[in-house]
Amino acid sequence: MKAFLSIVILACTVGCSAPKQTATRSTEQSSAIPSLKTAEQLYHDGQLDSAELALRAILKADPKNQEAKYYLSLVYRSEAEVASRQPKPQGYYQTIPQQPIY
Repeated sequence: MKAFLSIVILACTVGCSAPKQTATRSTEQSSAIPSLKTAEQLYHDGQLDSAELALRAILKADPKNQEAKYYLSLVYRSEAEVASRQPKPQGYYQTIPQQPIY
């Protein structure tokens, strides 16, 4: 009878003293998500790729975040504007020697 009680007490002690892991996971996930202010600052500093990644992470965590959607559209618009300013090649460039094909 004493052995049974000691096993029950031991089982209750081990089961009750186990730490909860759900609280630590939620804090780890929230710390991994960048803040909107960080993404906004990256956008204003001209780091469009980093800002896009941060905004995508924010939208993955909260798809209804309107501010993140707005800044993501600004990032896309800025990237398109930068791409339109790139010089386009003028004329044709011959890359191989001109030979007849038989």
